Amino acid sequence: LLRMIFAFSMQIFPMFVHGTEYATEIVQLVLIYGMAGWLFSKYPLGGWSHGVFHVVAAVSNPIMLEFSTKVPQSREAVELAARCALSARSWS
Repeated sequence: LLRMIFAFSMQIFPMFVHGTEYATEIVQLVLIYGMAGWLFSKYPLGGWSHGVFHVVAAVSNPIMLEFSTKVPQSREAVELAARCALSARSWS
């Protein structure tokens, strides 16, 4: 459980570095990871708990993806991806 807490907190840590600008995302991720951790540690659904843990944890992916496109460090990569998408559309 401690390794899982460490792994999930390392995903949230960059949001803390950027300040309160991402407070909503931080709260959402803490709730998602808290629920996933509870499912993993308490096993309330028996053998299904581990699978449900992964489904609940997967809900965090869109939040993390949106955050990663908002930070200034990814601006160049996002612009390159947009240019590639536009150029691919012109070929079809």
